[in-house]
Amino acid sequence: MNISNRIDGYSGMNLPEKWRSILDKLSVVDNTSRVLGAIASWILLLCALAIGYEILARYVFKSPTIWAFELSIMLFIAYTFLTMADLQRMKRHIRVDILTSKFGPDTERIWEIVTTAMGFLFSLILLVYSVFFSAESIRLQERGPSFWAPLIWPVKSSLTVGTLILSIQYLKDLIAFSVIAKYSEKSKNGDVFNNTKLIFAVFAVLVVISTYMFVKVPILAFVMLMITFLMFGVHIYAALGLVGAAGMYFVFGGQNQLFVIPQVTYGAMDNFALVCIPLFVLCGELLNRAGAGKELYDMAAKFCGNLQGGALIATIVACAAFAAISASSVATALTIGVIALPALNAYNYDKRISYGTLAAGGTLGIMIPPSGSMIVYSAVTEESLGKLFIAGVVPGIIMAVLFSAYAFLYQKYFSINKVTEVATKFTWREKIESVKNAKWALLTPVIILGGIYGGLFTALEAAAVSAIYAIVMLVARRKMRYSEFPTVLADCAGSAATILVIICGALVMGYYMTMLNLPNLVIDSVIKAGFSKWTVIVILMLAFVVLGMFLEVVSIMLITLPIVYPLIISLGFNGIWFAVLMIVNMELALITPPVGLNLFVIQGLEKAQLSTILEGVWPYFLLMVISLVIVALFPQLSLWLPNLMLGK
Repeated sequence: MNISNRIDGYSGMNLPEKWRSILDKLSVVDNTSRVLGAIASWILLLCALAIGYEILARYVFKSPTIWAFELSIMLFIAYTFLTMADLQRMKRHIRVDILTSKFGPDTERIWEIVTTAMGFLFSLILLVYSVFFSAESIRLQERGPSFWAPLIWPVKSSLTVGTLILSIQYLKDLIAFSVIAKYSEKSKNGDVFNNTKLIFAVFAVLVVISTYMFVKVPILAFVMLMITFLMFGVHIYAALGLVGAAGMYFVFGGQNQLFVIPQVTYGAMDNFALVCIPLFVLCGELLNRAGAGKELYDMAAKFCGNLQGGALIATIVACAAFAAISASSVATALTIGVIALPALNAYNYDKRISYGTLAAGGTLGIMIPPSGSMIVYSAVTEESLGKLFIAGVVPGIIMAVLFSAYAFLYQKYFSINKVTEVATKFTWREKIESVKNAKWALLTPVIILGGIYGGLFTALEAAAVSAIYAIVMLVARRKMRYSEFPTVLADCAGSAATILVIICGALVMGYYMTMLNLPNLVIDSVIKAGFSKWTVIVILMLAFVVLGMFLEVVSIMLITLPIVYPLIISLGFNGIWFAVLMIVNMELALITPPVGLNLFVIQGLEKAQLSTILEGVWPYFLLMVISLVIVALFPQLSLWLPNLMLGK
């Protein structure tokens, strides 16, 4: 188990009483971060309610507000920054652990100190310069540009408050990790991955060389330092932010350039598209708590039960249905997996096909709207979020059909397991009853997509309405005690914030890339190389597959889109079409080892061997590649529905 998951697990260690007392007293820091995270979660709920009130005022009172949307974005910004410390307390900041997962126990303990120190460094940079950023806003008594003209400095101050508590949390964790490392029993493991001095020396040399190269070959230095930080387990948001800060400092004028970092970080969250992410996450999690996954799977099983491989097909259908509720593929795989895997095991399905079907079905969570990845794409490229959502519908259905067809054919002609599933012909009465049971969940995509494309809501309003609907439904059905709601709300807020803080760090790095004029340099290089535009697409798709082996989806998109999107547009391709193409490729990343997150979901559910999961996944991988080719060659599959829209 990674030491980052047991920072407070020193109770059984033989610590001197002095240090035990100090660590116990430092728990006040954890409590402060926890309280700040709880406050942030309620701020997120207020954000949803403000948007909901605007819809009510517009349609019921016939008197739209002048403050609701501006207030919602202010609340969202405060929520993001106030959550950062609690993420560190819970050890939820995302990292790449390809290399660090191989470390021996001694190196693991020391390396947690190193990576925490890197996070601490970036939090200090944010803190120091955000003080000036907030102080200037207070001095000017800065107000918003709207007629309502609210004070802005309290929101900007949330960046300072958030990074202050984050820095203190990092410092507390550094002390705790150091004490644990000092008094832990040393391992007798002598392999290279438990050689702390060697590992640290390699890391230090790579960092020094990369830093030196900033003044010689800044683009190469940027790539080298980013890879070093990511591969050695630095939190992704801190790794990207530190690379951007290093580039600005060494290449573009020293300390004065760092004053822009809080402006970029604050500006990253001043985006209506991003507000959708935590609201859709909240909706999906609440519906899951209400049993939506179970109800959707039961409905799918009733309708598919008389087919060969019906339980497999039901898994895919249930994943597609839950994808229309959740913005996350991991949440989709986890929710449906908890229900589907026991059923598949009970029917004696080959575990390989069971695992592969669930892993692939879960990927539909980032294609079928609402899609968190599409939200990120919209935030970076400023493409219409409504059009991006609807563009994923047809490709998502095609992939679900391909997956189902394979499951049917495999079970009919190739399976060696004698499945005990009874091919029951369920009556229409039973089918209708299952639909009635799942109606609460099925209404959610109707509200989201119907509201957006019926002209009732914007995508942001649909996200708020879906979150409010999920809360009302949960209360009405008595699926959760009132006392549990704050915990669920805080958990949802934390899940979404892990993505948002990566966006903050990535846009700091993106600002440096823009200063380097990197997008235009790439475009010029492609033109000079004489590549055809389809050759460029093939190269990009292959590059995304490789990146998907080492990085998770959001990181890949945030690192590459600032460079790739201008290139795609300059070659004459449609940005909406490319979004679908990229999302299919990101789905591949979710089932590609060693970082495929859906693979880890299944491992967590069944304690399965990765090799067994991969045996079941590879046919679906090929089906996704086929889907990628279909989407590429037939753009209208992605563009037909968006072209029917009028400016949404």
